[in-house]
Amino acid sequence: MSDLSVWLAQQSKSEREYLLKHQPRNFVEGLGNFNRYYRWVTDFGFIEAKLDLSGVQALIEDFDLARNADVLLAQEQRQTLKLIQGAIRKSAHVLDKDKTQLAGQLLGRLLDFEMPQIQAMLEQGRQSKDSVWLRPVKANLERANEGALRTLAGHTESVYGVAIAPDGLTAISASSDKTLKIWDIKTGTELLTLTGHSSFVSAVAIAPDGLTAISGSHDDTLKIWDLLSGKEIASFSGEHEFNCYAISPDGVTVVAGDDSGRVHFLRLEGMKHGHGREMTMPFPYKLNNPVTLFYEGLLLAKQGQYEAALPKLTEVAKVRPDVAVVWFELGKILDNLQRYEEAIASFDKAIEIERERENRKFWFDRGLALMKCGSQDAARTSWKRAMSIEPDDSDFWIKKGTALCESECYEPAICCFDLALQIQPNQFCVWERRGIALRRAGRNEEAISNYDRALELKPNDSDVLCNQSNCLIKLGRYEEAMDKLDKALEIKPNDADIYYRKSNIYRLQGNYKLFYKNYSLAIQFDPYEGPDALAVDPDAADVECVSGNPPAPLV
Repeated sequence: MSDLSVWLAQQSKSEREYLLKHQPRNFVEGLGNFNRYYRWVTDFGFIEAKLDLSGVQALIEDFDLARNADVLLAQEQRQTLKLIQGAIRKSAHVLDKDKTQLAGQLLGRLLDFEMPQIQAMLEQGRQSKDSVWLRPVKANLERANEGALRTLAGHTESVYGVAIAPDGLTAISASSDKTLKIWDIKTGTELLTLTGHSSFVSAVAIAPDGLTAISGSHDDTLKIWDLLSGKEIASFSGEHEFNCYAISPDGVTVVAGDDSGRVHFLRLEGMKHGHGREMTMPFPYKLNNPVTLFYEGLLLAKQGQYEAALPKLTEVAKVRPDVAVVWFELGKILDNLQRYEEAIASFDKAIEIERERENRKFWFDRGLALMKCGSQDAARTSWKRAMSIEPDDSDFWIKKGTALCESECYEPAICCFDLALQIQPNQFCVWERRGIALRRAGRNEEAISNYDRALELKPNDSDVLCNQSNCLIKLGRYEEAMDKLDKALEIKPNDADIYYRKSNIYRLQGNYKLFYKNYSLAIQFDPYEGPDALAVDPDAADVECVSGNPPAPLV
């Protein structure tokens, strides 16, 4: 580990998060200490910690600070930062899925560059690995200063066409997986997926105003899409597979070619002011058209910049009050800003627009906002309405409950698990996760009973026994907790984690002889992965286990 990463690890959680998020900018814009900025962003420990906390795009943006003309760095330093940023950007599609690939990706792209700071950073990356990994011994990936700037990953099959919107900020891709995807070009973020074709999509074109797009497919259809709502607004069925098409500068004339050699001339008619266009044609492209504003706001919201996203979505709602997804996304932003009553009103507008085709997500988020502002009964009514739309889908509620639990929203999570159990009352993983949410909410007695039900469904699950012991420890019932752990050891006799837990109970009881005995056994079975903090921290035993293969792990 680097000295910086060791120092960061010694800070409190809140202080460490603040430093990782803001210190590079503070060095540049506040302190004018450019050398410290350079040392931080070229330190592997910082890069790894920032990636883990904030994601790849926030890390890339730290390097953008060096582009400021006021940042006084030597030419080699600027080139070093450019190469490291390029390597991270090229690896973004990999790191988004698996952050542990960082060292291998940087080695594979930067190993040939001889700058001392790059080589020092790569050496830090090599030394940071304390488990088995595949280390590139030569630069075996596309170099940081060559080829593509970034890879956009999301389609499951071949991509046959791409178009860039007039705003230069978004692009649309067409794929043989039967979908089109809208992308934010700067960050590589997938913004929306358009579905409707029944065969592979061969190409795509965007109207000059940036508000609509046309796609053609081997299902013999052309489709016009509203890029704001993501909905299909018109379709034309031909006699052969469509392969290419274009929209003329007037925004309404469409030319398409098919497999028979025929060229089709079509005119888009019936567009109204409600679609964001002026009544007269042609439609000049405007930078602040509703599609541009919507996706800018959506991206800001995904980055957690809710205050900045709010005015953009508010403006779009004024221009396109007919689009349900605009009100829905606006409601989510207001909810994250804790403006719950406004959020509920926004969700209500989305629901009203989609009243003929009810959307379960709208009712769910409305219920969550109601629960956050204390309207428990109204929230449950809203969620029951959501459940009635797809009454057999328990996975939806399990995933929502899991996400809420991980966000420390325990009471709503428990309600979600309750609805999942109404659909399938004998799902072991739901009882297990409901127990975790109850314990985290401080409802330990209920959690113990909940785990009893889980054990009825799966009697020999050591993880549930360990979780049940957590609750008993919290209640000071150490002997019962020890009994649960002994039963777990009968199932997994060589499990280091169980011995760590037992050692902690003995320490809490002041029985240091048995503490050291069990602690030694834990180290014997697994000297690397046990929670070392058990030796000093009485809360360290409060670690939940999750068994089976549920939708998303709680750890």
